[in-house]
Amino acid sequence: HYAGAWTDYGSNGAGVSMWATKPSGAPGTGNAGWIEASSKWTDLLMISTPDAAEGAPVDLVFTIGLHGHMEANRTSYVSLGGQARFTMEGNHDGTWIEQPSLLRQFWADTGGDYAFHDEIDIDEVQQGRLRVHNGQVFNLMATLSTHISGDFWGPWDTSFNAEVDLGNTVRWLGADVWIGDTKATSWRITSESGYDYGAGGPPRDIPEPTALTLAAIGLFCLAGLRRRERAQPRRLVAA
Repeated sequence: HYAGAWTDYGSNGAGVSMWATKPSGAPGTGNAGWIEASSKWTDLLMISTPDAAEGAPVDLVFTIGLHGHMEANRTSYVSLGGQARFTMEGNHDGTWIEQPSLLRQFWADTGGDYAFHDEIDIDEVQQGRLRVHNGQVFNLMATLSTHISGDFWGPWDTSFNAEVDLGNTVRWLGADVWIGDTKATSWRITSESGYDYGAGGPPRDIPEPTALTLAAIGLFCLAGLRRRERAQPRRLVAA
């Protein structure tokens, strides 16, 4: 099994994979396992524009890129599910007009005596619109989580594997400031982190998962089964 997550201002990444085989001679049935990982960033921002009075409502209009892949291979006597979820939140003087969110999931129950394969690609751009006040600080948060769970009922050598990989998402793609239906001609976004929320960050390499700050890492356990673990380092690239 593998679980990894990284968080940088303007980007989230998380991925999980799980595989198992019930070896010959293993006792019992009804074995279960799960694994999950999540990442979250929180930042304080302030919009300043001379086109609006101090404290007047202004809108931060931005785009988010979401990209990932979900895949499952399973045999009979296995129930398998996976999920990817992304949410954005804001408080401290922020009201959502358009709130980006993502939920993709699959669940497949046991079936006949043949192999199954599910595959889902995630590739979309969403717009967000957050109403704040000119010259006042507000909070912006983004959370990405991935999850896989599986159950065995089958005979010896029953196996499955599954992956939810959003290691190269989510990416902040840039923003503008609007006052009602009019785009501000001059504005500035400052942030506690120093990240440029107006233009979106430049492409850069992200260290291997072992060098990342893990926001959360899940646990995988199979009752009565032999664990098969191996490290799978990946290179994650954020934009």
